[in-house]
Amino acid sequence: MREKSGPNGDIDFTTGGNGASYRPLSDNYDHPKCSGRTALCNEVLNDKWVSFPSSSEATFPKSCKTEYEEAMHRFEDELFELDMAKRDNKDTIHILEDLNKKLNKMTPDNRQ
Repeated sequence: MREKSGPNGDIDFTTGGNGASYRPLSDNYDHPKCSGRTALCNEVLNDKWVSFPSSSEATFPKSCKTEYEEAMHRFEDELFELDMAKRDNKDTIHILEDLNKKLNKMTPDNRQ
């Protein structure tokens, strides 16, 4: 007999997972209907695996951080977000520079 979890026995614990953090859905899991799916969606989207936190992830106490550690984590998150925004802006600038070069090479009639 398979050990299952969830209201309908959705997660199969007896079948090997995909690493420590993923478990397969049971074979008889009834997926919610989605009218917007295409053949490509069905091919590439994950309908078999669910995220399953390992014991260290599930039991890590969130309140053990001091106020200084919390401030450091917030600061690191803000730095990460800033780095992402800088990267996005840099990529946009490169695209716009390439577009400007193409526009400068065009004749006035082609620009219209």
